[in-house]
Amino acid sequence: MEKLIYEHSQRAPDSTVVEDKILSLSYPELLAEAAHLARTLGEVASAVRLSGDTCVPIEPSLPKSRVIMLLGGIHVRRIFVDQEDTAN
Repeated sequence: MEKLIYEHSQRAPDSTVVEDKILSLSYPELLAEAAHLARTLGEVASAVRLSGDTCVPIEPSLPKSRVIMLLGGIHVRRIFVDQEDTAN
């Protein structure tokens, strides 16, 4: 999938690849966001592995009931949030 996205980005770099009511991303923007997320997740994953714990990413836009259901199935000892999402 990654190869396909990269190939499309080379053929039509200014095309919109992701669009919703809030956001629109071109291929270069999508690839930049993906690279940033990969670096961030890599840093967090390394720290989690070193601690001997498990990381369970949860999308902050999920309904509260879904988050409660997800967290109810695991033994949560710590929660880390992105500073931008703390208001939600």
